[in-house]
Amino acid sequence: MKYYVSFPIFFDCDLRCYYCFSADSMNTNMPPVRQVTATHYCNFRDKFLSDAEEIVVELNGGETFLPVNVAAVTNFMRRTGPELIELQTNGIQSEDAYKTLLAFRGRILRLGFTYHRKMIHSIPTYRRAYERNVLMMRDLGFPVYVKELFFTDEREAILDNKARWESLGVEFKVQDFKGSFLGLSGEEVVRYTAEDFKLISREYLRDDHDCRCKDGYKQLIVMRGGTIIACYLIQESVGDMIKCEYKPNYCVFMSEKRLIWT
Repeated sequence: MKYYVSFPIFFDCDLRCYYCFSADSMNTNMPPVRQVTATHYCNFRDKFLSDAEEIVVELNGGETFLPVNVAAVTNFMRRTGPELIELQTNGIQSEDAYKTLLAFRGRILRLGFTYHRKMIHSIPTYRRAYERNVLMMRDLGFPVYVKELFFTDEREAILDNKARWESLGVEFKVQDFKGSFLGLSGEEVVRYTAEDFKLISREYLRDDHDCRCKDGYKQLIVMRGGTIIACYLIQESVGDMIKCEYKPNYCVFMSEKRLIWT
């Protein structure tokens, strides 16, 4: 078995993108709390994922390289061992924040830099910081990629950006934009042409049958309170990491927007 675990860090971010899945949480001005911890994860892993050939953990929530999340990420890395780690960032944090990963470089499967064009392109200091950090982490030996959300009114600029990063030897991914209402409204996708869909990286496209967050991996999405779901769109519980409970025999069928229990 291979497992993909989406594990929450703190929901704090300095960009406050209007289209973020967590926009409601970001805009409450409440402390970026979470209940589930690395200790809960380790107990759960040892009880339920002992058959794992590989575990990929994506640490996500807010901006990964803000101070509160640098502490959360490095704590998780110190407390765990066999997992490979995926991280994403808006790319505009301090050089020192990114360099905290140097001690864990061998465990980083991917480090994704999302270029939030709608939020930072008009701000030169942000653009310079973004480019500096991508190139710095690449040169330090990290497996980096650049990603943009596909807005049709930015088509030519995105294609130019893709060509530029690829000329620098950096992988570039295009992700479909799922909507400004918590990522669910879909107002942009209806404008995509057949040629536009060809630009979308395969990993962001979903099959209706046995839908997976990461091809070849069984997905567990851990919420801040410990509840485990298999799909953000379905929200049906398959366990609880704090209570150390899990019902593993499920598949996600997007055509019916429900779980199939086996």
